[in-house]
Amino acid sequence: MDYDENKVDEAALALLWLTAWREASYPEGALGPGEPAVEVWRAWRGIDWAVLDRLHAGGLIGDPKTKAKSVWLTTTGRAQAEAAFGRLFARGEGGAPAGAAPDDAVGDDASPDAPRSTR
Repeated sequence: MDYDENKVDEAALALLWLTAWREASYPEGALGPGEPAVEVWRAWRGIDWAVLDRLHAGGLIGDPKTKAKSVWLTTTGRAQAEAAFGRLFARGEGGAPAGAAPDDAVGDDASPDAPRSTR
């Protein structure tokens, strides 16, 4: 099947955001004099290797070819992942997915106010 790699990469990046967590946070200067504040975000890497390689080549994630079962998101990658997640998966008004009928919501936790994670 022929498919748009850019769309796949965007969806994969959004799904990485779904499993992302803040591993560490360093205040300004903690990593050296004059260094900016840094947040380190990681995500489970259960995505196709070719997609992970493209995201790495694009500067959105760290090298996926390590012993770790997770990858780290670059600052740009984190911002793009969060934006892609919202664009692709955010609910519309009334708690239903954008464009869906109100009765399409699934389960009791389908409220837009339900917490997604402990970020």
